[in-house]
Amino acid sequence: MYQFLVGSGLLCDLAPDACPDISMASNGDTVSVSGGGTFSLAPFGATGTGSFIHKSASGDVRAEGSWVVLRLLAFHSFGDATPQGLPSNLEGGQLVLLVQLQVNGTPVFNAILNVDCELGTPPPGQSEGFALSVQNALNFNKKLSGFTVFIRT
Repeated sequence: MYQFLVGSGLLCDLAPDACPDISMASNGDTVSVSGGGTFSLAPFGATGTGSFIHKSASGDVRAEGSWVVLRLLAFHSFGDATPQGLPSNLEGGQLVLLVQLQVNGTPVFNAILNVDCELGTPPPGQSEGFALSVQNALNFNKKLSGFTVFIRT
C-alpha cells in the first residue's frame, strides 16, 4: 500500500514554493495540480483527489476545479530513497492514473495523470513532477516545477 502526494501535504512544508506542481502544454498553457491519495498493487487499485487550475499562455484562468482518481493504470518503482539519505519508506517511481477532471462538481474531461518522483534510482532522463494528458484536448507534458512522493504505508 502506498500514499502519493502531488504538490501537497508534507511536500509544501518542506518547500512551500514547490506547491502546487505545474506543467505546460505545447501551446504555452499551464496546469497546476495538487492533491494525493492511495494505491495498492495487490489488490490493484487507487483512490485520490485534488485540485487543478488551467491557465492560458497569457495567464488567464481557463478552468479550475477538482480531479478524482478513476483507476490505477500502472506503477513502476525506482526503489526507496536511501540513496538520497532519506527514510526508506519514501520511494521514487512513476504512477499512471486515469482521472476525471470536474468543474463545479460536473465531469468535463477524463485524463491520464503521470506522477513521477526521482527518488531511488530513476532511469536516465526521468524528471520530477507530473504530466497530464487531457483526452481530446491538451497534453501538459513539460514539467515546470513542484515535488511528488510515494510513501509506503
